[in-house]
Amino acid sequence: MIEKLLYEFYQLPTLYKKIADAAGDNFNLFNVLQLQTDEVSHSRILGELLNPNGSHGQGDTFLKLFVQKFDIQNFETENATLFLERSVGKVKITETEAEGGRIDIFIQDKNKVCIAIENKIEALDQDAQLLRYHTFIKEENEKSTLLYLTPFGKDAQEHSIKGKNFQYQIISYANDILNWLLLCREKAANLPLLHASISQYINLIKSLTHQTNNDKMNNEIAAVGANLCVCPNNAKSKKIRVVVFSYLGAGEHIGSPLPHDVFLRTLLKFWYKKKAPTTNVQGLFLCV
Repeated sequence: MIEKLLYEFYQLPTLYKKIADAAGDNFNLFNVLQLQTDEVSHSRILGELLNPNGSHGQGDTFLKLFVQKFDIQNFETENATLFLERSVGKVKITETEAEGGRIDIFIQDKNKVCIAIENKIEALDQDAQLLRYHTFIKEENEKSTLLYLTPFGKDAQEHSIKGKNFQYQIISYANDILNWLLLCREKAANLPLLHASISQYINLIKSLTHQTNNDKMNNEIAAVGANLCVCPNNAKSKKIRVVVFSYLGAGEHIGSPLPHDVFLRTLLKFWYKKKAPTTNVQGLFLCV
């Protein structure tokens, strides 16, 4: 049993690499340019697709899909204007005025109804940030919508809303933006270059949110490792556990021989951490 599991453990990375190489999945221009977590670059790409006057040449097609997907009411997509880093100026949020900051993606229709998107990948919220943006867009038009975009759809930090009760929509790259991009790609089916560009960006989003074949491989490795936990607790299985962790890049942190209870606890930590955003298997074990 142990030999079979160990064979599977070693073969999984090779198998996934062959699949990726055959499909060309490992090549992505956005990754080559190291734009995976660059918020400004993501805002530019999203803004270009959402802009009715964007270089894609499809008018308000992608903006319409966005408005429909997120059930944004009372917004007329035709002739809407889009701004990146829209300066808010001074807004009154308490008894005094404060600098409003810059909204990452700001779209406004002819009736001044706004869609404001605050894009957060790694940066933290600023003090009263969402409250300032909410105040600004509601002054433009009460029917305006504020969206808070993060990789996995987390809520805004408390200091960003200052305990105020106002409405904003939480959206994620992992689900919401990814599904919208899939709809955009469908619309670009007969436009090869645009279709390919959206596909590249979809792959970047999958990489950002751990939905690539590499992440599937890590999950399978974890499953095989979990099965190794129930192997007989003898000298041979202890040695194999050391080999397993050394393969993952954590051997020097574990020691040899590896007791069964340490192996089990470490794998359990790994398993639960896989429920949260992670980068790779090696990184997980290095932080155990």
